Amino acid sequence: MDEQGIEKTSKKKGGKGWVIVSVLMVIVIAMLVGIILYLLQSQKTSQQLESAEALPQQRNVVVAPENVDEVIAQMQEEEKTPAGSYEVTMNTHWIFPDGKSVSPNAFVENSTSNTNMVYFTIVLDDSGEEIFHSPYLELGAQLKDISLDKELEQGDYNAIITYHLVDDDFNELSNVSMYMTISIEN
Repeated sequence: MDEQGIEKTSKKKGGKGWVIVSVLMVIVIAMLVGIILYLLQSQKTSQQLESAEALPQQRNVVVAPENVDEVIAQMQEEEKTPAGSYEVTMNTHWIFPDGKSVSPNAFVENSTSNTNMVYFTIVLDDSGEEIFHSPYLELGAQLKDISLDKELEQGDYNAIITYHLVDDDFNELSNVSMYMTISIEN
């Protein structure tokens, strides 16, 4: 009876050992699968970053007096402006005789080197209030004789002009913003 009791005990211990080994093997396999998936995902993310770095980085650029020469130089380096980018042709200080009149010097052109139609908006820098919304400009189109949508009092105003590049269905592709000055003389 003692021998049989010993045999039963050792079988029970042996059975628990296999369960523990099986559980450990499942944990190790799960960890290996997790590590492999992590490495594959890291490699995919790295490739996506490399692809993104190869794309033009001209989206949502604010052009300021400090960087205007650099941005212009970059634009002039390219023969044809890439899709989603925009070559800006305008003057940055618009003068109006009064708040209701047409500006004698305000000028915007959608250069023929661009690839997309564009429209632009102008907002006051301090309040964000929109004071002008242009029509769509086809490639090569110019906009002159501009009067503001909102009447401004005499003075100088810091403003931000934002060009919205659109596709053939008028869906916005990207935009670029620049600082400008608006002067109302009377």
